[in-house]
Amino acid sequence: MIKIQRTKWMIHILIASMVAIGGLAGCRFIPSRRAALPVAVPQEPACSTPANVLVSRYYRQLKPRRIVIVTPVSRTNRLQEQTMFAKSLAESLRQAGFADAVLAPPCSCDTHSIRKGKFNLQQLVDLSTQYSADGVLYCDVVSLSAYAPLQASVSMTLVDARESIAIMAVDGNWDLRNGQTQNAYRKYLSRVPENSDFESGVKFQSPMEFLNFVSVDIANFMRQQ
Repeated sequence: MIKIQRTKWMIHILIASMVAIGGLAGCRFIPSRRAALPVAVPQEPACSTPANVLVSRYYRQLKPRRIVIVTPVSRTNRLQEQTMFAKSLAESLRQAGFADAVLAPPCSCDTHSIRKGKFNLQQLVDLSTQYSADGVLYCDVVSLSAYAPLQASVSMTLVDARESIAIMAVDGNWDLRNGQTQNAYRKYLSRVPENSDFESGVKFQSPMEFLNFVSVDIANFMRQQ
């Protein structure tokens, strides 16, 4: 379920998340004077997703029309999980009507640098200018279990390029050992009526299809905020 809270420690997590995921840029973090943002609490959750989601009070005001997605280099050559997820997320965001989305080339930062996280405001501006984007979405598929039961952990931070502040952060784990997640995934697969039972069974074990499911879940949540 969505967990959105208005507590001081969660605000610190939002800034830490911005720092950590900002490490995709591989540059030095320079805090904004408006970096420490209170989070907004919707009266009712927009949807169900196994993720902690932090939303800035400025989110609706600064909601981007066009974003550029930045990811690290994929950790596995066979799956290319970062590129695969970024492409799926871009398409899901467009289909959900959230924003136009384009992809930047994967950064060459090593895993340690990405997890440690460093963030450069000038690079943020450069990305925004190069891709004509008013938002930069830093994403990382932190882990992916490609064998049954499928599991994926994803962290992402949406940064407004105009004000240089984080307006949303998501840190979630989608695990088919969880009954609610499994039911949601089966419902997602059933959206294509012509799928046979065999095809649905094959797709149920597909890491690519599972990442598509995760991207749709995230995009739908972002749209409904």
